Amino acid sequence: MDMENYNAQEIEEVLNNQSNTMVALGDIIVQRYSITRMVPEEQPAEVNTEIKMNDGTTVETFIEDYNTRTLMNLLNNSSENMIALGDVILQRFSITRIMPKTVQTEA
Repeated sequence: MDMENYNAQEIEEVLNNQSNTMVALGDIIVQRYSITRMVPEEQPAEVNTEIKMNDGTTVETFIEDYNTRTLMNLLNNSSENMIALGDVILQRFSITRIMPKTVQTEA
């Protein structure tokens, strides 16, 4: 898989391919089950979603057309281990909470 042109949806498909135990991501070969998250080096300029992980970290991303029911269905899909949310790819079992991020304005 070419990592020069990062595409979360394409990487998600590779990581969810049940026929592979090992996957090549750029020059690295890794067991797909060992990956818990992939985040691009550059964060999006606009962030509308906050994702809490079971290790206590928080991941922020932009999800176009944020919809609670759609996200819940993605998380409950047992045929997918990894899910792409915006530009981040996360192991669904590692996610503890997803919520819209409110924009804070200064007075």
